[in-house]
Amino acid sequence: MPYCPQALHVAMMNQVPPTSGSPLGPVPVETLVVAQYALYCQVALTCAVWYDYVSVLPIEVNLVWKNQRSWGLLYTTSRYVGIAVFTAFLVAQFGFLGNSPLRIDESDQVHLALVWRVTIVIYLGLIQGIMVMRTYAIYGRSLRVFWFLVVCAIVELSVVLYGTVNTTFSIADSLLVVTIPIVIYQLLLLTMVGRIALLHWKRSRHFQWNSVAWVLVRDCGVHFLMLIVAVTVDIVMTADPTVQAFPPMILAFLEAIWGPRLALSIKEFNDRDIMTVYLTEMDFAMTEI
Repeated sequence: MPYCPQALHVAMMNQVPPTSGSPLGPVPVETLVVAQYALYCQVALTCAVWYDYVSVLPIEVNLVWKNQRSWGLLYTTSRYVGIAVFTAFLVAQFGFLGNSPLRIDESDQVHLALVWRVTIVIYLGLIQGIMVMRTYAIYGRSLRVFWFLVVCAIVELSVVLYGTVNTTFSIADSLLVVTIPIVIYQLLLLTMVGRIALLHWKRSRHFQWNSVAWVLVRDCGVHFLMLIVAVTVDIVMTADPTVQAFPPMILAFLEAIWGPRLALSIKEFNDRDIMTVYLTEMDFAMTEI
């Protein structure tokens, strides 16, 4: 979910009240403490992203790098964009500290916050692209379904980008504009995948949790629940601007490891012999993601 890091690190710029006329206002001591804990949280999440990358790397080599048909553009982009974003933002955070040799000027911090927000929206688009390709595949690569989902995704991301770029220093400014389109679009994907899963069950009268249909339903459901929980926590924490950036930060971390795993799960299915069984039971056509 897009969010503004500047809301979190306002207190870390000079560790003294800003000059008169600054839109930031005086910085309370509590905000300094929260900002310091946020830095620790960012360090932990960045290390976790790198740990996930190292632990999944052998599977990535087998399913992506050694795949002669495709390198999986959406997978590789989402994987390495997530790593780059978290690593770059961790380095940039030290620039918000007044005593840091990497200190960033206040004017540059505004531009950095804008770049961060736009980057997160782009990363959200990559995750949605993976979900679209999975749904498109389970509908037998129907072009009507594909373009319908693409158009809806463009509308969703346009609204999210508008709400994100027009935030000032608080995610609460455009909370509904940013989050509602994401939840609605994810609910659409969950409904479409669930419909195919039910049709598959009625046709075969045979339920298996490890089938392609139910794996897609499970993944869409988990992703949808992640968004609902994050949005709910954001709304609850809106009244406290010193802590409202923590849930989006954690959700961004979950997206960074969730997106690549969505792609790998289907690539793994595609390499199994059992895949041919499900291809005859349902209208599923795998595409390279």
